[in-house]
Amino acid sequence: MSAGYVLKEGFAGLGRAKLAAFTSMFSLFIAILLIGVLFRVGYNAYEVAQVLRQQVEIEIFL
Repeated sequence: MSAGYVLKEGFAGLGRAKLAAFTSMFSLFIAILLIGVLFRVGYNAYEVAQVLRQQVEIEIFL
Protein backbone atom coordinates (compact mmCIF):
# COMPACT_ATOMS: atom_id res chain seq x y z
CA MET A 1 0.00 0.00 0.00
CA SER A 2 1.24 3.43 -0.83
CA ALA A 3 1.13 6.35 1.57
CA GLY A 4 -1.02 8.36 -0.87
CA TYR A 5 -3.67 5.65 -0.95
CA VAL A 6 -3.73 5.38 2.83
CA LEU A 7 -4.14 9.15 3.23
CA LYS A 8 -6.85 9.31 0.56
CA GLU A 9 -8.84 6.49 2.14
CA GLY A 10 -8.37 7.98 5.61
CA PHE A 11 -9.87 11.30 4.58
CA ALA A 12 -12.64 9.52 2.68
CA GLY A 13 -13.45 7.60 5.86
CA LEU A 14 -13.72 10.88 7.77
CA GLY A 15 -16.33 12.02 5.28
CA ARG A 16 -18.33 8.78 5.46
CA ALA A 17 -18.55 8.53 9.25
CA LYS A 18 -18.63 12.11 10.47
CA LEU A 19 -19.89 11.44 14.01
CA ALA A 20 -17.42 8.63 14.66
CA ALA A 21 -14.55 10.70 13.27
CA PHE A 22 -15.51 13.73 15.36
CA THR A 23 -15.87 11.78 18.60
CA SER A 24 -12.56 9.97 18.13
CA MET A 25 -10.67 13.17 17.29
CA PHE A 26 -12.32 15.02 20.18
CA SER A 27 -11.46 12.27 22.66
CA LEU A 28 -7.85 12.28 21.47
CA PHE A 29 -7.77 16.07 21.83
CA ILE A 30 -9.07 15.87 25.41
CA ALA A 31 -6.58 13.11 26.30
CA ILE A 32 -3.59 15.04 24.94
CA LEU A 33 -4.81 18.22 26.62
CA LEU A 34 -5.09 16.45 29.99
CA ILE A 35 -1.63 14.94 29.60
CA GLY A 36 -0.22 18.40 28.90
CA VAL A 37 -2.00 19.95 31.88
CA LEU A 38 -0.81 17.13 34.15
CA PHE A 39 2.76 17.56 32.93
CA ARG A 40 2.64 21.32 33.51
CA VAL A 41 1.18 20.98 37.03
CA GLY A 42 3.78 18.35 37.89
CA TYR A 43 6.61 20.53 36.61
CA ASN A 44 5.35 23.52 38.58
CA ALA A 45 5.13 21.39 41.73
CA TYR A 46 8.70 20.24 41.13
CA GLU A 47 9.89 23.85 40.78
CA VAL A 48 8.12 24.87 44.01
CA ALA A 49 9.69 21.89 45.80
CA GLN A 50 13.15 22.91 44.59
CA VAL A 51 12.67 26.49 45.83
CA LEU A 52 11.45 25.26 49.22
CA ARG A 53 14.35 22.83 49.47
CA GLN A 54 16.85 25.66 48.92
CA GLN A 55 15.22 27.76 51.65
CA VAL A 56 15.27 25.04 54.32
CA GLU A 57 18.27 25.00 56.62
CA ILE A 58 18.84 22.16 59.09
CA GLU A 59 21.15 22.27 62.10
CA ILE A 60 22.03 19.14 64.04
CA PHE A 61 23.43 19.42 67.56
CA LEU A 62 25.29 16.47 68.99
